[in-house]
Amino acid sequence: ECVASDASPKHVCDTLVAELVGSTAGDDDVALLVARTSAEAVPRMARREFPGDLASARPARRWVREVLEDWRLLDLEELVQPVVGELIANALEHAGTSIDVRLLGFEQRLTVEVSDHDPRGVRMTATSPTDERHRGLLIVDRMASRWGSRSTSHGKVVWAEFDR
Repeated sequence: ECVASDASPKHVCDTLVAELVGSTAGDDDVALLVARTSAEAVPRMARREFPGDLASARPARRWVREVLEDWRLLDLEELVQPVVGELIANALEHAGTSIDVRLLGFEQRLTVEVSDHDPRGVRMTATSPTDERHRGLLIVDRMASRWGSRSTSHGKVVWAEFDR
C-alpha cells in the first residue's frame, strides 16, 4: 500500500508495524519496505503503434516531431530525432514486428520508448571506422542523457532519456 507522509521512514515503519501486528511484533518476523519517492509530477504521455515494416519509420518520426511541437519541446528535436530514428529503425529491421512508440514528458526530462515483440536483447556492436552499419546504438549512446532496455512479457522496450 502507498502511504503519503512527511514523517521519517523509521517512524512510518514503526507506526505500520504497531498497527499491523500490535504488541507481538517482537515475537514474529516482520518485513516492511518503506521508500521515499521523488515528488515529480505524473508525466505527459503520448503513445502510438506503427506497423512492422520499414515504411513506418518516416510517419513515426513525423509523429514524434508533432508531439514535441505540441509539448513545446522543439528545442530538443536535434537530439531526439536522430535517436528516435535509430530506435525505430533497429526495431523495424531486427524485430520485424509492429512497434509501439511512447513519449513521456517529465518536468526535468523527456523519455522516448520503442517497444517491439522480439525478446532478443539489444547490444552495441564494435565497429571500425569504415563500417557503414551497426552504429545506431552508438548514436543513441552519444546523444541521449541515458538509455537502456528492458524485457517485457511480449518482447522488449528500448528507451532513451533527454535532460531538459
